[in-house]
Amino acid sequence: MSKTYLFAPQWQDSGSTNELYSGAVSLRNYLKSICNEAIHEIEISEHQIPAIQNNILGYTIIEKQLSDISTTLVDRQCTKILAIGGGCGIEVPIVSHLVQQYSDLQVIWFDAHGDLNSPESSPSKYFHGMPLRFIVERQQSEIGSRNNLVSPSRICLVGTRDLDPPEENFIKANRVKVVTFSPGYWDRLEAAVLKDTTAYIHIDLDVLDPKEYKNVKCPVKEGLSIDDLERSIDYIISKNEVVGMSIVENIETDISRVRKLHGIFERAIAL
Repeated sequence: MSKTYLFAPQWQDSGSTNELYSGAVSLRNYLKSICNEAIHEIEISEHQIPAIQNNILGYTIIEKQLSDISTTLVDRQCTKILAIGGGCGIEVPIVSHLVQQYSDLQVIWFDAHGDLNSPESSPSKYFHGMPLRFIVERQQSEIGSRNNLVSPSRICLVGTRDLDPPEENFIKANRVKVVTFSPGYWDRLEAAVLKDTTAYIHIDLDVLDPKEYKNVKCPVKEGLSIDDLERSIDYIISKNEVVGMSIVENIETDISRVRKLHGIFERAIAL
């Protein structure tokens, strides 16, 4: 099975400031310090000025980056992926590639946000608030590799607690599973996660409580602890074949603080 370590420090999907670039570099550097595997890097400029096109800020830049990711995964015939980002937008070509390999793929989306806005409904026009919508539904704005969609029934949002009204409407209309971090969390996680299938785990670090890990792009209070996240990942791995994982949306540049995520990195490396 061909496993690819992918580094895509895309920041243009999150606005006009590039702190996600430096944060992604820190994640990559920590990964390199604990793992000897080669990391394939997607070239992304640190200093581009995005413009809105097709209701997406930085559309042209992001389209090129996601196309490069898709080409890389196809050329390398990837069947397992560990991705370090950047913004959540990198998930569109990654999940599209994996669902072509595994028709039974489920996507577990650890994220404080739903990432389910369409370009038209998005109040910010930031693509990092849209990727899951592109993964489950075709949009008028073509971006990235989207030939292979995932059914909303195979999506599970975990730790989500900050939704826009259009996202809430989409979740209700499509019966997307949402596991909030509140009393009864473990029972709800067990009921929501599909068993004996393949799975991709998306980890936006803002799923964590800021009291434990605060330097993320869009922090939201009352999130998971690092231990809770690690235990959740362990549960998913115990019930499924996990074929990919991502770690994204970090702005921390102090490696000593990034080290708090060591257990998450260990689980990703072990896939």
